[in-house]
Amino acid sequence: MPLGPAEGLSFIARIDSGGRKLDARCDYLISGQMPNARFWTLSILNSDGYIVEHATRRYGFTSGELLRDGGHGFSILLSRSARPGNWLPIASDQSFVLMLRLYDSANSANAFSLESSELPNITRERCA
Repeated sequence: MPLGPAEGLSFIARIDSGGRKLDARCDYLISGQMPNARFWTLSILNSDGYIVEHATRRYGFTSGELLRDGGHGFSILLSRSARPGNWLPIASDQSFVLMLRLYDSANSANAFSLESSELPNITRERCA
């Protein structure tokens, strides 16, 4: 169900920060800071927008459960292989998308002025 402007914002990433389509054969580092919001979620979905089933039953992160670095920054590693820290499994060889939801965000009223530089980076690392 889409969020109303007063409730929050949803963003979908189909490409990485280098402009390449997200590929399940590659590892990705999501890092930086989130735009101001009371609460946020980051989920991995298949290209049709559904949760990607995985034996770990880990489908995303929330702002309340994420391990952060010394400041307010964070990093999440997306990979088919388990990793220490904030790891989000990529479950298949299919394409996928990332969905970021910001709840009760100061940006809700002026979402069109939010620059991509204000969103986390999605950096492709190694590919199989």
